[in-house]
Amino acid sequence: RFHVIEGGTMALRRIALCIPLLMLALAPLYVSTADVVDEPIEYVEEDGRKIPVLKATNAEDYDDSDVFVLTGDNFKETIGKHKHILVEFYAPWCGHCKQLKPEYGAAAKRLKRTHPDVVLAKFDAVADGAQAITKEFTVEGFPTMKWFVDGVAHPKDCQVREEADLVKWVVKKTSPPVKAVLNEDDMALLKSTDTRFAVVGFFDDIESKEFKTFAELAMHDDRYDFHFVADATIASGEGVSKMPAVIFYRNFDEPKVTYDKEFSAVDLADAVRTNARPRLIEMSEETAPLIFDNDLDKLLLFRPGTGVAMAEFTRASGDKELRGRYIFAAVGDKGDPGLAEFMGVSADDTEPELFLFEHAAHKKYRLDNSISLASIKELVKAFANKTLKAHFKTAPVLAGWDSEAVKSISSSQWAEVVMDPTKHAIVEFYAPWCDHCKTLEPKFLKAAQHLDNKYSEDLVFVKIDGTQNEIEDINVGGFPTVLAFAKSNKTAPIDLSEKLQGADAKKIVQEVKEVFKLGDKKRVGEGEYEIAAKRFKQAVKALKGPLTPAANELNRAAAVLEKMMVKKDEL
Repeated sequence: RFHVIEGGTMALRRIALCIPLLMLALAPLYVSTADVVDEPIEYVEEDGRKIPVLKATNAEDYDDSDVFVLTGDNFKETIGKHKHILVEFYAPWCGHCKQLKPEYGAAAKRLKRTHPDVVLAKFDAVADGAQAITKEFTVEGFPTMKWFVDGVAHPKDCQVREEADLVKWVVKKTSPPVKAVLNEDDMALLKSTDTRFAVVGFFDDIESKEFKTFAELAMHDDRYDFHFVADATIASGEGVSKMPAVIFYRNFDEPKVTYDKEFSAVDLADAVRTNARPRLIEMSEETAPLIFDNDLDKLLLFRPGTGVAMAEFTRASGDKELRGRYIFAAVGDKGDPGLAEFMGVSADDTEPELFLFEHAAHKKYRLDNSISLASIKELVKAFANKTLKAHFKTAPVLAGWDSEAVKSISSSQWAEVVMDPTKHAIVEFYAPWCDHCKTLEPKFLKAAQHLDNKYSEDLVFVKIDGTQNEIEDINVGGFPTVLAFAKSNKTAPIDLSEKLQGADAKKIVQEVKEVFKLGDKKRVGEGEYEIAAKRFKQAVKALKGPLTPAANELNRAAAVLEKMMVKKDEL
């Protein structure tokens, strides 16, 4: 893990994080349950987050012998000599990579039989010498799967994780972007309930500008199947009287939707995106990818029930102004509890709550008014006009929060404590369940106690529960995260997380003094002490006879000081 600081915002580049921030909250939704009956789930800790992994995925008995092993030495040569190659960038310790391993191996074996010209390969992205390659191809998390054609990486990564989906994805990439519908049987197959979504174009001239627009969109689309009909009889049977035309066939909502806008690439792409998903999705393990595996902003209704709120939310999902612009999802009992915690849904309430989740910025907005079509439209309007205030979780202020050298604050105290322009601040974001945080805690406290002796007026150590508190413009991608806020520039924190991994108290002290350029500083009264010590030394030197009186006086002074001491461990 490392963080890149851009202006006042922390942009996370997750070299050790396996999934984006939101997916951390949804990790259980992406664990295949097909084999859970006989294989109990165990948990592995990744970057301060417990990730569920099927026990069997930690074994080495999966056959991935058909997956080509890439190294720093053979990487460029291999991707250059194969027409099509899919490369999985992985880390050996990554639970999600272990979970992908059997699916990826099975897909490689199947494709070897059906598409022998396609290679599935894997590359250990954290091995010695791998950094240059991961940097060149902008690998920011694990697993990342990149598609190469003649040695050139495709701009969109492969996002699917199961054998059947991997095979389908690769086949689509290596096949003509648009498939011809040659007869009535082909058409009937497209209209069957087994086809979730298909885009069918009807053309009387496959050399036309419209067909080229259709084919280009299909070529750049990784998700959906595109087909074309050039037979007027088949077109007539589908109710098409004038070509070109496009019809969306689906096994949800209305099974047949006719495209009714101008034949432009932008409008057509927008229509594909709008019609490819149900208007309203009930969240479950199976439907979670439909909700989150896209770049649309989400409207999420928690505890939807069957009352007025759900009815109004359903109306909004079909509204022409909103549909296709947002994903509408009802999050009930089948939804993941981690999502509700991540969004900041009230744990003690029983009424429906509506949130807007901004995909690009990972920001959350809560509807504070009663839920209706009108209030949802107002929420969306304010969001579009950038006048909507983001929602951040805030825990209650703890009693005795400042009783120790490390101040335990809530986000409501952030401005007062961390943003105080008179003090440097070292802030640890932790999670109560995080073992790494528990290991760091005593060392962090010891370093704070040590530095508090000399720098209490210039420096404050802070810890904050990152699972219960959120700070605007601070994106915490893992625990523990330690940030340094210099009093000269509070808007550009410096991430010390990597430097403090496994550090003892002495190392923490060194890093803190270095980042804030803290020079040696005399303790209060140190000058007076030095004068007194010098006077005592001169008096001893002038004393005639035994030194016993001097020793007795020193012992008496030491005894007084010892009663005043607060015992502290050595660093």
